[in-house]
This record gives sequence, C-alpha cells and structure tokens, in this order.
Amino acid sequence: MDPMRTEDDQVQALKKWWDENGVSTVLSVIVAIAAVLGWRGWQSAQEAKAEAAAFSYQAMQTAVAAAAQAPDDDIKIAEAMHAADTIKQEFAKTGYAQFAALAKAKQAVLDEDYASAETELRWVIDKTQSAQLREIARLRLARVLLSAGNTDGALAALNQGAETGGTSGDIFAAQKAELAGDIHIARGEYQLAVEQYERAGKITGDGPTRLPLVAMKLGYAKSQI
Repeated sequence: MDPMRTEDDQVQALKKWWDENGVSTVLSVIVAIAAVLGWRGWQSAQEAKAEAAAFSYQAMQTAVAAAAQAPDDDIKIAEAMHAADTIKQEFAKTGYAQFAALAKAKQAVLDEDYASAETELRWVIDKTQSAQLREIARLRLARVLLSAGNTDGALAALNQGAETGGTSGDIFAAQKAELAGDIHIARGEYQLAVEQYERAGKITGDGPTRLPLVAMKLGYAKSQI
C-alpha cells in the first residue's frame, strides 16, 4: 500500500468496506451465535438492530456531507453532530460508532475545540478493534494535541502506536515521521526535526524531493541550526 496515501484516504476505504460489508459481517456473527445457542428470537432482534445501525449510519453520512457543503450553517452542523451522537449512544459496539466519533472529532477541530476532539479520538483508540483505524486516530490525536500546544502529549500519542513499529512496513510511517518533525519544530528542536523530515523522505524511496512540503520544512529546519 502506498505509504503516502493520506489517512483520509484510509478512512474512506474503511468506510467503504463497512458500507459494503458491515451489515453482512455483523449478521454472520449473529447467525453463528444463534445457531450454537438456539436463540432465534435474539437473532431476529439483533438482525433488526444491525440494519437500524446501518440505516442510521447512512443518515449520518448524508447529514455530514450536507454540513460540509455549508460550513457556516449551524443548523446543518448540529443535525450532523446529533446523528453522530445517536450512533455512538445506540450502536456503540459497532464500527459505525467509531466513524461517528471521527466525524465529531473533525468538526471539533474545525471549531477549534481541541479538548472535545481529543476526547473523541481517544474513544476511537480505546474502542476500535482495527489496528489501522487506531493508527489513524493516533495520528489525528497527535495533530490535535500539537494544535493545542501540548507537544509532550503529541509526541506521546505519536510514539504510542506499537502495532506497526514505525518502519517502512508501516503504511503511516512517512506521515508519522513528518508529524514528528512538525512537533520538534514547535519545540525548537531543529536537529531532531531534520532527522524526522529526512526519514519521511527515505521511507518514500525517493527522498524529501518527492514530498515538496516536507522538503520546504526540511530546508527551514536546517536554516535554524
């Protein structure tokens, strides 16, 4: 997988998978449990709940898209956030709830409400069973903490992801290295920033020149040493 694919692309890919497979995956688990335990009534209730979750999620996506098209429309934004809250409250154990939390975190960042964004992202990190989604949430959490001026917390969040090890095999390794460089810049640690920006370039295989913005940041960091 392309290491420079953004986490937004990754989230969209995960959302697409849930759109196409979420209900069938949940239903297959329900059927298997019911077959073993003989809980036919329970199976019917759970199937209805899974379908309701999918319907609510589609409604939330529609509301979020409408809010994105009207960023100054407080009513549309409130409707989107209400839809996300409903999914988190009523279907908290589903993947839909985690995407709802990401939507809430994104809006909180737009509102510069970094504390709320942090809360939502930590919720995703705690609840998700997807290592990929957890890494995405950690990246976003690190950015949120950096924006809030908490560079210690940002570094801690960035370094916490142990599932992938931060090597070239980590699909987010280049993004992590670039973000680490940004954090070090904010801390006035220019040599460490240079090392991270150069690392981001090496992970892509062509050096920082493949990443114009990283190259600019690298040049700035070097000029401060």
